[in-house]
Amino acid sequence: MSQRWGATRRGLRGLRGLAHAGLDVVVPVACAGCGAAEEVLCPRCRAVLEAAPIRVSPPVTRGTPVLALGTHTSHLRHLVLAWKLAGRRDLEPHLAHALTRLGSDLSGTPEVPLARGEPVWVVPAPSGITRAVRGRPAVATLGCALARGLAAAGHDAVVVTALRRGIGSAQHGGSSRQRRDGDLRVRPRLALPGTAVVLVDDVVTTGATLAACTDAIEGAGGRVLAAAVLSAAPGPLSGR
Repeated sequence: MSQRWGATRRGLRGLRGLAHAGLDVVVPVACAGCGAAEEVLCPRCRAVLEAAPIRVSPPVTRGTPVLALGTHTSHLRHLVLAWKLAGRRDLEPHLAHALTRLGSDLSGTPEVPLARGEPVWVVPAPSGITRAVRGRPAVATLGCALARGLAAAGHDAVVVTALRRGIGSAQHGGSSRQRRDGDLRVRPRLALPGTAVVLVDDVVTTGATLAACTDAIEGAGGRVLAAAVLSAAPGPLSGR
């Protein structure tokens, strides 16, 4: 019986290998950042995620420290969009590792008044209904990695989906985006007064979404100490 089961397991492993090989023929693996063949992320693009984070200064965030892995250009832009829009879930371990490191870096940023051991909520910017319907990854997946980095730095960090979009919020167009961002609300029955909050989003452009999140959190009594994003549109940046 054991010999038969061992042969069966070897056969299953062989089938899995053939299946993976077949998938590579149909959809060849390519680096999400530069397109290099046969690699999820080539060494050069992996180095982009491993570089020191940058401090960004969107004018509408009113001085809230925002840290990003880099600018939303070139290889970083390609791999962020591959994860966000093209279904490259194989990038998640790499992005998670980078966000975990960013959480640790955020803890050591002088402008972030977060005491060691202080409880902190990691609050993702809410994803739109269109993103959910299309099966795109939610920003909350980034929050878990960021919380791990904060926890490693000695903080009691937990991911809380504290924000939601108002019913009927518009999803498309320039002015409709402003209405959508202005209709963010704290979920009912959440006790926020005095709570330290770090926001997380995938990309920051003008900073309007982060500003709307800040308004909602602070309107409910919370304290937004900082925000973390994968990439930031080119603009006023402080150095790495």
